[in-house]
Amino acid sequence: MYNIKLIKIMKKFTALKRKGRVAGFILLFSACIGGFGSCDEGMEITTPTYSPSDPGKAIVFTDYTPYEGSVRTRMYINGKNFGTDVSLINVTIGGQKAKVIHSDGNQIYCMVPARASNGYVEVEIKNTDGSRASKHTFEHKFNYIYNTMVSTLCGVVDEKDQSSVTDGTFEEAGFVDPRFMKMDDSKGRRAIYIFEGNKTLRKIDLQTQTVSTILKTGVVNWQHVNAMDWSEDKDTLFVNNVTSNDTQPGVYYFLRKEGFSVPHDCVIERDINCVFTNPDPTNNGLFLIRGNDASLLGATFNPETQLWDATKLATFGNAGQWYQNAVFHPSGDFVYCIARNQHCIQKAVYNRNTKLLEAPNVFVGRFGSAGYNDAPGTDAKFDTPLQGCFVKNEEYVKEGRKDIYDFYVTDCNNHCIRKITPDGIVSTFAGRGSVSSDGIVSGYIDGELRKTARFKYPTGICYEEATATFYISEGNRRIRTISVQ
Repeated sequence: MYNIKLIKIMKKFTALKRKGRVAGFILLFSACIGGFGSCDEGMEITTPTYSPSDPGKAIVFTDYTPYEGSVRTRMYINGKNFGTDVSLINVTIGGQKAKVIHSDGNQIYCMVPARASNGYVEVEIKNTDGSRASKHTFEHKFNYIYNTMVSTLCGVVDEKDQSSVTDGTFEEAGFVDPRFMKMDDSKGRRAIYIFEGNKTLRKIDLQTQTVSTILKTGVVNWQHVNAMDWSEDKDTLFVNNVTSNDTQPGVYYFLRKEGFSVPHDCVIERDINCVFTNPDPTNNGLFLIRGNDASLLGATFNPETQLWDATKLATFGNAGQWYQNAVFHPSGDFVYCIARNQHCIQKAVYNRNTKLLEAPNVFVGRFGSAGYNDAPGTDAKFDTPLQGCFVKNEEYVKEGRKDIYDFYVTDCNNHCIRKITPDGIVSTFAGRGSVSSDGIVSGYIDGELRKTARFKYPTGICYEEATATFYISEGNRRIRTISVQ
């Protein structure tokens, strides 16, 4: 008998959940499952009703609180006869639409949206036919406080925590395994090229707010991709291909004029795990790192074969380090090599006379020792760092420093983004917020960098200088942002 009662209750609960009206029913449901004997077989379940404002009474606006705050601040708007149907209530703060969460008729509860900078708080109450019942603008302006916050850009995940590789608008697009990212900000462009898994290249267009698939295995014979880099003019994209076949390309290149959709053989070489270029146009070159023996190779174009010839330059560290990413400093003076398996970041100086990279030395992190610790140099600890990017620090510019760039890196198994100063000071930039009582630091929470925000296995990162925005791919199957809001 109890099972029959529970099934009936659950059916009603499911129907209510689809309508988003479960708050009152959850209390009833909890009481029932707490003691089935108290639920009568023939009882009537009263579901909450949501009504519009009473057209026979005046709608009154008195005040709102608080008068200042940042994005996601809870705002309460007080008055009378608002109605309880939030679908008929619109609130804008600083010209931006706010999310209305609840109304009891006399108080509206909403969240302050991002960049609500002009301060005006406007409330519109509608009738059931969509016509306007009342609109009010408060005289007292809201003081919006800008903070650096973590937000979600795109990535659809349903209520069952399922997702799929889906192209479309930011509201439609889905990811399953977003990884390595490269920003395309040349000549006013605003796009991100990103690996979906290890065999598909996708494009996030920040201008049109759409996601599309550029290439996937079948069109190109990718065995395993995990790194890409631009030519100096950003019209050519180099992509690695980890293959065990000596006759297959270890690197492909793709041209902008072809929409980066046509693969061209670049370097015939096995086991190329990492590809990177020197940003200095006077010393531009293509560098490769072979995974099995950590060999550094240089590649130069051969006009006769129309391929790049690879030459071993040095043994670049120890076998098994598995360099996931190598990034030249914007000056071209040195490279940070992210040794994923050894949980550290190494630094290799570029010799402008020989045009070679010198042997790398551990810069930050403890070689071969995974952990989590913010500290200088080799006292710091990482757990599987994956991708990093350099970002100009305006404070360093004001101070007249020689090196004006910090380095930000995804620390995958620590579920956070780490920051490394030119002096080698490692700190946690974002993530690991709202630590639960059981010590879990991963999750999916937007908000303040350290107090609230959580990531889950962040893998890729890139930075858009024009908007001062970080873009991060991660295990929640979403693309997250870090920006001033």
